[in-house]
Amino acid sequence: MRNNYNGVLRKPFLAEHWYKGFVAGAAIWLPAFLSVYSLLGESIDNRWQIAVGIASAISIVLFLAAVTHHEGFTLDPKNKRYRLYIWALGLHFGKWQPLPLITHLTIRPYQKGHNLLVATKPTDPVDLGWLATERSWQVLLSVKDSPIGIVAAYATHPEAKRISVTISQLLHIENVE
Repeated sequence: MRNNYNGVLRKPFLAEHWYKGFVAGAAIWLPAFLSVYSLLGESIDNRWQIAVGIASAISIVLFLAAVTHHEGFTLDPKNKRYRLYIWALGLHFGKWQPLPLITHLTIRPYQKGHNLLVATKPTDPVDLGWLATERSWQVLLSVKDSPIGIVAAYATHPEAKRISVTISQLLHIENVE
């Protein structure tokens, strides 16, 4: 049996992050386009080609970070701590927090609406956007004497059940569905 839990809390809702893909794609293809143009067009000195090559490499790294990043949750019951973090390119960005007294685990439905704006002005009185709905199941660690718990995962129902069983065994607490 494992001594801790480390899992994906949630991946970005793609429809609300479309602009990241667009910017990352433009950042990659613009230097590549300029590089091809310089090879086909007039001769440009080597410093420009090196600069375009470096910009292209950096753009690829930024694209990979934008596409693969996700939020994660780590539970370390031995040291009585937990961490919510952002994972990007293999790096974890997040701070450890002391683990409060957890009374039980709950799985509950989760639904969140995302307004996808079509209008270019955020001050328009008429909402010209589309509404996308994100639906999943939430694994919630209930904290003693607090109405707010700690969210451990957003997942499909079978995956949420599996995660809640794993965490309840680690913490030796009741798993309520």
